[in-house]
Amino acid sequence: GKELLRSIGKKLGYKIANSRNLEGCTHLITGEERGLKQMYAKGRGIPIVNLAWLADCGEKGEWSEVQTSEQRKMFQKISFTINGTDTTVGEQNLKELVELHGGTVSKEEKSPAFFTLDKNSEKSFLHSIYTGDSLQA
Repeated sequence: GKELLRSIGKKLGYKIANSRNLEGCTHLITGEERGLKQMYAKGRGIPIVNLAWLADCGEKGEWSEVQTSEQRKMFQKISFTINGTDTTVGEQNLKELVELHGGTVSKEEKSPAFFTLDKNSEKSFLHSIYTGDSLQA
């Protein structure tokens, strides 16, 4: 994994970013199917690729084309409150994900669409980002 990244990085000339929220990244190279970084990538329209793609680029000596995903704004017109800091991914990540995907975070209920994020609803919120399914407000 990491050794492959380093060797191909030298060959093709790229930098590995350590940004938690993928700010400034052009690709997310991962072996995971789901995770926080994938949700940030979807919100930013960053292509998600795997190590096999990277290895193929290394063999060819050039970057292979990859379809850029469209930046998703799936929570437009939905206002969220974050109820409690006892969440899996943390209050700051939830706030950033809501905003990346077009929603707003408010301290008070707003109509017509309002959704409270807490420990119980967090899983369905994160699932909706990954799958593109709508939330029911």
